[in-house]
Amino acid sequence: MANLTNVHCVLTIPERVTRRFCEFVKIDYQDSMVNWPPMSDIQKENYKEFGDTFKLAAESKSFLPSTPKTALKDENFASLVQDTIDKAMPIYKMLKEEMADECFC
Repeated sequence: MANLTNVHCVLTIPERVTRRFCEFVKIDYQDSMVNWPPMSDIQKENYKEFGDTFKLAAESKSFLPSTPKTALKDENFASLVQDTIDKAMPIYKMLKEEMADECFC
């Protein structure tokens, strides 16, 4: 049985969606799943190379409501996205390798 969730639902009713997911996978719901402390200065230091890309996430304490996106007019946007992917890829590969023994797929 597949269980699909719309990202809009996660952002608008995160506690309800998370509780239902926890029931589905048979784990206990914890408030910290939808409310968390902002990153510490030490954690932020690890992400500083990404500039403002992670600033909103680093300062968040819960899921934020979705806001309509406007078209970006910055001609450098594609290269910014590629630069971010290039910087994140080594971290992704390291995490993927470390998690290989724990993967459930």
